[in-house]
This record gives sequence, structure tokens and C-alpha cells, in this order.
Amino acid sequence: MQYYWRRRYRQRSLWKIIADGAATLLLALAVLYVMDRFPQVDFLGSVRVTDGDSLRRGEQRIRLFGIDASELDQECLDATGRSYACGQEAKRQLTRLINNDDISCDVMETDKYRRDVARCRAGSVELNREMVRLGWAVAYARHSIDYLVAEATARSAGRGMWQGRFRRPEDFRSAQRETRGSSIDPEWAEID
Repeated sequence: MQYYWRRRYRQRSLWKIIADGAATLLLALAVLYVMDRFPQVDFLGSVRVTDGDSLRRGEQRIRLFGIDASELDQECLDATGRSYACGQEAKRQLTRLINNDDISCDVMETDKYRRDVARCRAGSVELNREMVRLGWAVAYARHSIDYLVAEATARSAGRGMWQGRFRRPEDFRSAQRETRGSSIDPEWAEID
């Protein structure tokens, strides 16, 4: 004799369906939050600072995502109106933040110059945000709005370049291109 078990299906109430959907949504948001707080680290190691928003690890070139620091040959004015090498100072500040520690970077994309564009950390410090917060880089709003609050904080506190007057790095590069005309060498074109 064979028995066939039949399973009875009951219709679920609308509230049960909504509760299950809400629970699933909360779980998905929690997973996304954890992934954002602890992103996949694409590399961990030592780097060399090339300027205020760029690093090098061997042959790998890394551009810090969402920020724009003064160019190495760029001059700014301090609070007293005296000229200083703000591009060199931005490089020094990034070097100081890294402090010869290993850094971890989450590579987000590769730009048109084949550089890895990344968010990088030295310990618990996100280098991108800290450079803007300290006033040695500006938020690169053309590429991201992530650091606009940090920029506003630096500006209102008069930190870094905000202590005096400066030309935004993007405007500085544009003026340099116009001055150089069509004879821009390939190395200069890579600073965007």
C-alpha cells in the first residue's frame, strides 16, 4: 500500500508577504552597508607618492578617486599673500599621511591614461577624504560628489590651500595647456 502525502498550501496574508519583503530588503541593505564599509582590497602594500593625488607601486600608477590636488609646479598664496609651492606641499602632506605604512586600496576603475583610480587607506585613515579635509586637495566634483562636505569643512576652517588664494588644479592645468598650445608632451597630459 502506498501513501501519497499531499501538502496543503495556504494562501499567505498580504501582511506576511510585506513583512517577508521588508526583511529581505533589510538584509540586502545590511550586506551592501558591510560591503561599502569594508570594500574588497585590491592590494595591500607600500607605495611611492608622486604628487598630492597620485601614487605609484612599481609600474602600477594609482590616482586617488574623487579628489584633485595642486600640480607639483603650482604656486598658491598664503594668508599673508606670499607665494608658496602648494603642489609640493600637497605631496608632502600625502607622504606624511601614509608615513611609510602599507596602504590598502580599492580600485574602482581605470582611467583613460591607464591609471587605477582608487580609494586608499593608511590604517584607518581614508587618504582621499583626509587630503580634502586638510585642505591640500579639492573635491573633484566632475567625477564624484563624495568629498564636497570635506571640502566645505576645509574651506570654512581655512585649512591647507584655503588659508589664502589658489587656482583650482583643473583650472591650472587648463591654463598650462593653453600656454603650451599643441606641444603638450605625453607626460604632462597624464596629470588629469
